[in-house]
Amino acid sequence: WKLIRRKISPFFTSGKLKAAYYLIEEKGSKFSKFIEQKLDVHNRVELELKKVTDLYSMDVIGSIAFGIDSHSLEGVFGEFQEAVHSLFNYTPRRAIELSASFLLPSLTKLFNLKFFGEIYSKFILKFVPDVIEAREKSEARRNDLIDMLIELKNEGEFTPNELISQAAVFLSGGIQT
Repeated sequence: WKLIRRKISPFFTSGKLKAAYYLIEEKGSKFSKFIEQKLDVHNRVELELKKVTDLYSMDVIGSIAFGIDSHSLEGVFGEFQEAVHSLFNYTPRRAIELSASFLLPSLTKLFNLKFFGEIYSKFILKFVPDVIEAREKSEARRNDLIDMLIELKNEGEFTPNELISQAAVFLSGGIQT
Protein backbone atom coordinates (compact mmCIF):
# COMPACT_ATOMS: atom_id res chain seq x y z
CA TRP A 1 0.00 0.00 0.00
CA LYS A 2 2.77 2.45 0.94
CA LEU A 3 4.70 1.76 -2.26
CA ILE A 4 1.63 2.21 -4.45
CA ARG A 5 0.64 5.40 -2.65
CA ARG A 6 4.14 6.85 -2.92
CA LYS A 7 4.26 6.11 -6.64
CA ILE A 8 0.75 7.29 -7.50
CA SER A 9 0.50 10.40 -5.30
CA PRO A 10 2.51 12.54 -7.76
CA PHE A 11 -0.37 12.19 -10.21
CA PHE A 12 -2.52 14.30 -7.85
CA THR A 13 -0.23 17.28 -7.33
CA SER A 14 -1.72 20.73 -7.79
CA GLY A 15 0.51 21.27 -10.82
CA LYS A 16 -0.80 18.15 -12.56
CA LEU A 17 -4.37 19.09 -11.75
CA LYS A 18 -3.85 22.63 -13.05
CA ALA A 19 -2.38 21.21 -16.25
CA ALA A 20 -5.55 19.15 -16.72
CA TYR A 21 -7.89 22.07 -16.04
CA TYR A 22 -8.32 22.93 -19.73
CA LEU A 23 -9.66 19.40 -20.32
CA ILE A 24 -12.16 19.76 -17.49
CA GLU A 25 -13.20 23.16 -18.85
CA GLU A 26 -13.61 21.72 -22.36
CA LYS A 27 -15.84 18.93 -21.06
CA GLY A 28 -17.71 21.51 -18.93
CA SER A 29 -18.50 23.49 -22.09
CA LYS A 30 -19.81 20.33 -23.75
CA PHE A 31 -21.86 19.65 -20.63
CA SER A 32 -23.40 23.15 -20.79
CA LYS A 33 -24.22 22.68 -24.49
CA PHE A 34 -25.75 19.30 -23.71
CA ILE A 35 -28.08 20.88 -21.12
CA GLU A 36 -28.91 23.78 -23.47
CA GLN A 37 -29.78 21.34 -26.27
CA LYS A 38 -32.09 19.40 -23.97
CA LEU A 39 -33.80 22.66 -22.99
CA ASP A 40 -34.08 23.85 -26.60
CA VAL A 41 -35.72 20.63 -27.77
CA HIS A 42 -38.29 20.63 -24.99
CA ASN A 43 -39.51 23.80 -23.37
CA ARG A 44 -39.80 21.92 -20.16
CA VAL A 45 -37.63 18.92 -19.62
CA GLU A 46 -36.93 16.55 -16.79
CA LEU A 47 -33.39 15.29 -16.55
CA GLU A 48 -32.18 12.73 -14.11
CA LEU A 49 -29.28 14.73 -12.71
CA LYS A 50 -27.31 11.71 -11.52
CA LYS A 51 -27.28 10.15 -15.00
CA VAL A 52 -26.32 13.44 -16.65
CA THR A 53 -23.48 14.14 -14.23
CA ASP A 54 -22.26 10.54 -14.63
CA LEU A 55 -21.97 11.17 -18.38
CA TYR A 56 -19.97 14.32 -17.70
CA SER A 57 -17.75 12.47 -15.22
CA MET A 58 -17.10 9.69 -17.74
CA ASP A 59 -16.00 12.25 -20.32
CA VAL A 60 -13.70 14.02 -17.85
CA ILE A 61 -12.12 10.85 -16.42
CA GLY A 62 -11.75 9.32 -19.87
CA SER A 63 -9.93 12.40 -21.10
CA ILE A 64 -7.81 13.24 -18.05
CA ALA A 65 -6.82 9.76 -16.96
CA PHE A 66 -6.87 7.69 -20.13
CA GLY A 67 -6.47 10.17 -22.96
CA ILE A 68 -9.65 9.04 -24.70
CA ASP A 69 -12.85 10.79 -25.67
CA SER A 70 -15.70 8.64 -24.44
CA HIS A 71 -18.35 10.78 -26.22
CA SER A 72 -20.74 10.10 -23.34
CA LEU A 73 -22.49 13.48 -23.53
CA GLU A 74 -22.93 13.00 -27.27
CA GLY A 75 -25.13 9.99 -26.67
CA VAL A 76 -22.59 7.44 -27.85
CA PHE A 77 -23.16 4.38 -25.69
CA GLY A 78 -20.19 2.12 -26.17
CA GLU A 79 -18.13 -0.40 -24.30
CA PHE A 80 -16.71 2.25 -21.95
CA GLN A 81 -20.14 3.45 -20.83
CA GLU A 82 -21.53 -0.09 -20.58
CA ALA A 83 -18.67 -1.16 -18.32
CA VAL A 84 -18.99 1.86 -16.03
CA HIS A 85 -22.76 1.54 -15.83
CA SER A 86 -22.47 -2.16 -14.99
CA LEU A 87 -20.21 -1.29 -12.08
CA PHE A 88 -22.88 0.88 -10.45
CA ASN A 89 -25.97 -1.06 -11.54
CA TYR A 90 -26.92 -2.73 -8.29
CA THR A 91 -28.48 -6.11 -8.86
CA PRO A 92 -28.85 -8.92 -6.34
CA ARG A 93 -25.65 -10.48 -7.73
CA ARG A 94 -23.72 -7.17 -7.33
CA ALA A 95 -24.98 -6.91 -3.76
CA ILE A 96 -23.70 -10.42 -3.03
CA GLU A 97 -20.35 -9.72 -4.74
CA LEU A 98 -19.78 -6.51 -2.81
CA SER A 99 -20.93 -7.94 0.50
CA ALA A 100 -18.77 -11.03 0.10
CA SER A 101 -15.76 -8.93 -0.91
CA PHE A 102 -15.91 -6.99 2.34
CA LEU A 103 -17.39 -9.47 4.80
CA LEU A 104 -16.39 -12.93 3.55
CA PRO A 105 -13.48 -12.55 1.08
CA SER A 106 -12.87 -16.31 1.04
CA LEU A 107 -16.25 -16.76 -0.68
CA THR A 108 -15.18 -14.57 -3.59
CA LYS A 109 -12.61 -17.12 -4.72
CA LEU A 110 -14.83 -20.09 -3.95
CA PHE A 111 -17.73 -18.75 -6.05
CA ASN A 112 -15.64 -16.73 -8.52
CA LEU A 113 -17.20 -13.44 -7.42
CA LYS A 114 -15.61 -10.20 -8.58
CA PHE A 115 -15.45 -6.98 -6.59
CA PHE A 116 -15.82 -4.93 -9.77
CA GLY A 117 -18.28 -7.29 -11.44
CA GLU A 118 -17.88 -9.42 -14.55
CA ILE A 119 -18.51 -6.81 -17.27
CA TYR A 120 -16.31 -4.11 -15.73
CA SER A 121 -13.53 -6.60 -14.96
CA LYS A 122 -13.45 -7.97 -18.51
CA PHE A 123 -13.50 -4.44 -19.93
CA ILE A 124 -10.75 -3.00 -17.74
CA LEU A 125 -8.48 -6.03 -18.21
CA LYS A 126 -8.58 -5.43 -21.98
CA PHE A 127 -8.94 -1.65 -22.08
CA VAL A 128 -5.98 -0.58 -19.94
CA PRO A 129 -3.35 -2.75 -21.68
CA ASP A 130 -4.71 -1.62 -25.07
CA VAL A 131 -4.47 2.06 -24.10
CA ILE A 132 -0.97 1.57 -22.67
CA GLU A 133 0.16 -0.23 -25.82
CA ALA A 134 -1.27 2.47 -28.08
CA ARG A 135 0.38 5.19 -26.02
CA GLU A 136 3.74 3.42 -26.09
CA LYS A 137 3.53 3.00 -29.87
CA SER A 138 2.62 6.65 -30.44
CA GLU A 139 5.25 7.84 -27.94
CA ALA A 140 2.88 10.70 -27.06
CA ARG A 141 3.06 12.22 -23.56
CA ARG A 142 -0.04 13.61 -21.85
CA ASN A 143 1.16 13.50 -18.23
CA ASP A 144 -1.92 11.50 -17.33
CA LEU A 145 -2.63 8.26 -15.50
CA ILE A 146 -1.61 6.16 -18.48
CA ASP A 147 1.80 7.87 -18.68
CA MET A 148 2.27 7.21 -14.98
CA LEU A 149 1.29 3.54 -15.39
CA ILE A 150 3.78 3.23 -18.25
CA GLU A 151 6.52 4.63 -16.00
CA LEU A 152 5.60 2.20 -13.23
CA LYS A 153 5.54 -0.66 -15.72
CA ASN A 154 9.01 0.26 -16.98
CA GLU A 155 10.35 0.43 -13.41
CA GLY A 156 9.23 -3.19 -12.98
CA GLU A 157 8.01 -2.84 -9.39
CA PHE A 158 4.40 -3.76 -10.16
CA THR A 159 2.73 -6.62 -11.98
CA PRO A 160 0.48 -5.82 -14.95
CA ASN A 161 -2.58 -6.71 -12.85
CA GLU A 162 -1.53 -4.30 -10.10
CA LEU A 163 -1.28 -1.52 -12.67
CA ILE A 164 -4.65 -2.41 -14.16
CA SER A 165 -6.21 -2.46 -10.69
CA GLN A 166 -4.99 1.09 -10.05
CA ALA A 167 -6.66 2.22 -13.27
CA ALA A 168 -9.84 0.35 -12.32
CA VAL A 169 -9.98 2.03 -8.91
CA PHE A 170 -9.23 5.45 -10.40
CA LEU A 171 -12.00 5.12 -13.01
CA SER A 172 -14.59 3.83 -10.57
CA GLY A 173 -13.66 6.41 -7.93
CA GLY A 174 -13.73 9.24 -10.45
CA ILE A 175 -17.21 8.42 -11.68
CA GLN A 176 -18.84 7.96 -8.29
CA THR A 177 -17.18 10.44 -5.98
